[in-house]
Amino acid sequence: MLLTGYGSDLINAGLYRPFDHRDELIDQCLTAVDRTRRSNELSNRMPLAYGTTTHHPFWARPVMRTALDTAPECKVREGREKHHLRTAMGTRLPEPIAWRKKIAVRHGGGLQQGVIRRLERDTGTADRERLYRACFAELLDRAAEGALEPADPWSVLDGAVRRVRGTR
Repeated sequence: MLLTGYGSDLINAGLYRPFDHRDELIDQCLTAVDRTRRSNELSNRMPLAYGTTTHHPFWARPVMRTALDTAPECKVREGREKHHLRTAMGTRLPEPIAWRKKIAVRHGGGLQQGVIRRLERDTGTADRERLYRACFAELLDRAAEGALEPADPWSVLDGAVRRVRGTR
């Protein structure tokens, strides 16, 4: 089982844009929830393909209701997102942890650079577009053979890496 924190930023103003009136922050939260609700981001299809059940507790109705009923002034104060949650956890965690600066994964958490280094090592090139095109070509070839949904995404990646390396 995989337990996620997905949704907390959406309902607790973790990714808010500057606003002048509390209703603007409320609208930002509701819009983000609605947009995500209509996406496939909460789908369990991929994890289930690997035998993993995924749970998103921040999408449970009671949790969402409580967060969306929380006053915007509690969520954002003095320019800090999730102020109410940070304040609550300040009694349970060391202050530097409870109040650490928020860094999105794609903006310096290190994950993206790790993936890039891995792809460069596996393909022998820094040209990621080449790998993306090879993945697409691999999927097209499989579709032409009647396999519209590959059972193993790793085999698609392996095939694409071989295409980029020229060992196919």
